Amino acid sequence: MGELESTNRILRIYNISAIGYDLEANLTGFSKKSKVRREAIESLDLKENEIVLDVCCGTGLNFELLEQQIGKGGKIIGIDINSKMLGIAKRKCENKNWDNIDLVNANILEFKTKEHADRAICTVAMGTIPEFEKAIDHVMHQLKSSGRFSIVDGKLSERFPYKILNRPYEIFSKSGGFDYKNRDLINYIKSKYKDVSYKEYGGGFCYSITFEGKEGEWK
Repeated sequence: MGELESTNRILRIYNISAIGYDLEANLTGFSKKSKVRREAIESLDLKENEIVLDVCCGTGLNFELLEQQIGKGGKIIGIDINSKMLGIAKRKCENKNWDNIDLVNANILEFKTKEHADRAICTVAMGTIPEFEKAIDHVMHQLKSSGRFSIVDGKLSERFPYKILNRPYEIFSKSGGFDYKNRDLINYIKSKYKDVSYKEYGGGFCYSITFEGKEGEWK
């Protein structure tokens, strides 16, 4: 499957699931206050008034926790290729009076910041991007030299007895556009970036990984 075809397939999947996405997140352990989401955001060590990129922000499930960290003086830039997801995120912003959130309908590989951000996060989405290496590198280029990026995603388990469920988990994940067998984000990040912090959840089927760019490499 080509990259454009893969991207269009992901768009179709999430156009259909946009309305029920938050409920699905709750049922699968990725609610807006879930442990993995909360700890991933904590690992960014955000300060008040900082700028954070929410990559593939979807319906805005990270916004509330991010707002608590950066305050009204900070800024969230939510980027997503799916306009239906962003429509739901926009309504949340209006209901909560979050006027420091900019929503951008764009492919992350084509997005560029007007000013470098301090931090970035991507939850349960990077595994759907065919060119994930380019996507990770591109996000890092949008950050300051001291920038930190945290990714939450799924993987096949290496733990017994959980790994006996790898095959059904792989099939289930592919229905959502994830390819955990052929996209090794973890080793790519460990081979290229520094200060890598890694933690597994849910029997090894989920992880968070936080890292920084090597000094002088990006800016």
